[in-house]
Amino acid sequence: ENALLWRHTPRRLEAEALRDAMLLASGRLDLSRPNRGESLALHAGYPGPERITRRGVYLPVPRGSLNDLFAVFDFPPPDLVVGRRENTSVPTQALFLLNSPFVMREAEFLALRLMAEEAETEGRIRRAWRLTLGREPSAEETSRAEEFLAGWLSEYEAAGHPPEFRERDAWASLAQSLFAGAEFRYAE
Repeated sequence: ENALLWRHTPRRLEAEALRDAMLLASGRLDLSRPNRGESLALHAGYPGPERITRRGVYLPVPRGSLNDLFAVFDFPPPDLVVGRRENTSVPTQALFLLNSPFVMREAEFLALRLMAEEAETEGRIRRAWRLTLGREPSAEETSRAEEFLAGWLSEYEAAGHPPEFRERDAWASLAQSLFAGAEFRYAE
């Protein structure tokens, strides 16, 4: 019955936490708290949550214009009083993580971060797992990630993509697959 402290039912991260986790992994999360003047300015000239890197709890939520990520991941409607959030797991959530411009952009920033912080492929893979999943990859996961990257690079080369973007795009694709995985979306 999950009554003991050593075990509990995995739960999906709420929309704000999921967004913050992607921004944290990419190295772009702004942990500072906005002051009152900044909060009012955010509301007045709201650029959209995908352009703001502050924590999700500080985002303004204008009525009638719910962010796509929030809408897909059960954020309550801003024009209603809701005492308890829904917590669904539906296929559109995984599809959103594979197709969202916000997720793709954060995956690209994570790829750039990995390429700047680690020189070797295996080190980058370990760093990607630590930043996204909070653990070391297994030997099998490392091997599969190396195969994935090699396959991606060879396909890009065969298609004639510019060489300066090949490596970044391969790492961004790996990062996005980590973001889209169930292990990233659920707290154990």
